[in-house]
Amino acid sequence: KNYQDRYNLLYKEFEKKYSVDNEPKNWSQDAPKRIREHMGRFCAVSRAKSKDWAYALPEQKRKSSVEWLVEFEPKFKEVYEHIIAKTIEAMGEDQELAELLKATKNGANGDLDDDALDNMGEEDVDDGLAGKYNVYLSRLEQFLICPENDPLNGWNGLDFSKLKAPKMDRIIKLLDQHLAIPNSGKVIIFVRHISSIDGILNRLPARLASKTVKYSSTDRDGLVEFETEPKIRVIIGMEQSMNTGINLQLADRIIRVEIPWAAGDVEQGFARAFRPDFHNKYNRPFIYDDWIIVNDSLEIPKLCRLISGTIRKVQFDEYGSE
Repeated sequence: KNYQDRYNLLYKEFEKKYSVDNEPKNWSQDAPKRIREHMGRFCAVSRAKSKDWAYALPEQKRKSSVEWLVEFEPKFKEVYEHIIAKTIEAMGEDQELAELLKATKNGANGDLDDDALDNMGEEDVDDGLAGKYNVYLSRLEQFLICPENDPLNGWNGLDFSKLKAPKMDRIIKLLDQHLAIPNSGKVIIFVRHISSIDGILNRLPARLASKTVKYSSTDRDGLVEFETEPKIRVIIGMEQSMNTGINLQLADRIIRVEIPWAAGDVEQGFARAFRPDFHNKYNRPFIYDDWIIVNDSLEIPKLCRLISGTIRKVQFDEYGSE
């Protein structure tokens, strides 16, 4: 009741300042941001589009692991660093990117203000400056799974398909360990790129490939097999396609191979396995949430940004707080 009384008082103040006979007054371009800051004193403000509401789901029995920090092999790292150099060079020559950066610095483009960054989800990364950066970053991300698809394949006479993708040993080890546990649930592998789905499937040994299907939003046969066939234990799909409207409580392990952009996407993806309408027949002691990240890669700063965004989403100020 105390919160409700304070919120009602806030609303009356807001009406008096910004409204006359239900018509807006004193409106300005930064009014929405100031309103959110004002409301942030009383409640955590999130936008439906960025899926931050997923933090309101009940407490989970969850075991998270970021210990799967894998290392480059020397030859793979040499090629990766060369591609980074070429990517930076290409960004420097990108006139559209230069114009967007200039507009942002001049305040004419809001793509990278704090509010936009905090709320940028998978569906937003194609917009403006974020979209331009994402094109370059996605190339580097995909190279870690499917080096043979990179346009520089053949550099220095190297066949990139012969390079050992750094994450595959960990994926295989995790799957073998999990599937060997008696009565273990099924496994969801999340990626961000279609090419990564096939890249992983093509590299799995036969003993695991025969138990694995891929998710497609246009062809649900793989999903149906995963849900109904006991011999199918693993599904691989793009997280941004799978993280809405799919109930996969029969899974008790999620393996993230590529990092989401937004804090809300993490919880929304995890909710594929943990559901508020929990079924007793899926009585799992824990749901495992594994992240496979390559050390000394650009995944590290991306993860740091995600951690920072997560902290900002669950932290808000209120009057009287200490």
